[in-house]
Amino acid sequence: MPFRRRDHTKNSPAFSEAVPIAEVRRLARKIAAGKAKNRRNTLCISRFFNAVGGNLGRKDVCWGLLGTASYKKKGEQIKMEQFFLDLKPAIEEAVRHAMEKIRREIGQEHIYSAALVTDSDCITLFLAVNTEEALAKRDKEDQTPERLAELRNYWAEELVNQVADGSFSLSRYVPDEWSYSDGTDSVLNQISNQLYDQEEKLSDADDDTYDEVHEQFQEQLLETAALAFETLRAEGVFGSEVICFLSMSDDDRTPEIEDESARRLNTPEQYERFRAWTELFNG
Repeated sequence: MPFRRRDHTKNSPAFSEAVPIAEVRRLARKIAAGKAKNRRNTLCISRFFNAVGGNLGRKDVCWGLLGTASYKKKGEQIKMEQFFLDLKPAIEEAVRHAMEKIRREIGQEHIYSAALVTDSDCITLFLAVNTEEALAKRDKEDQTPERLAELRNYWAEELVNQVADGSFSLSRYVPDEWSYSDGTDSVLNQISNQLYDQEEKLSDADDDTYDEVHEQFQEQLLETAALAFETLRAEGVFGSEVICFLSMSDDDRTPEIEDESARRLNTPEQYERFRAWTELFNG
């Protein structure tokens, strides 16, 4: 395929150690269930992002904004509220440090978009950033005869022609294709380790509650990342011209997560530009 999302989960330091039994059990359940669990997760995404729009009291918002999630695990109550309350400022500080590094790297280039990206289990988190200058270089690579011939195997002729004449960029809002990120030794990578450890504690949940427990964990991470993005935008860490959104690598939920977060985090005009691009990209 011409666009493959990198598997950041396997690159996480947490995966360099022996995989614990709880993780083996969790993966076995996922394999047995196929993608059913992911499809059920999709139902909560829109409800979750509605919270910021004054819908906090609605019954269809499955959690309140940073509400308390309590699960039974071996007779104990595990409360997730404090974990995510502590995680939000940690994400904000990690992104501030990452942006200092990225700004040194890009020099005079112009940032047009930034994304916080997680994986399908929400146990990793990284920052991706791209500039107009880096995008232009990538677009030129897509315009070579060899590349265009390859693209015709996967994309409609009309879209490939737009890539060829420069009127459409395949990489504009695909974080895994961008040129800048926080890096492998960043504070966000340490946060990924925390997410992995926290999610692992949930892996022994009863089969009857397994899906609900993990759906709630994932929803809380998405909401926490969105809240952190809002704080960072208000501080000016990202310029008003930068389109911000959340993304998820290698998952059927990715388009919905990106769309809902882009609508929430940007002006209506910016969101319309983002939406118009994604409609063409996703066909």
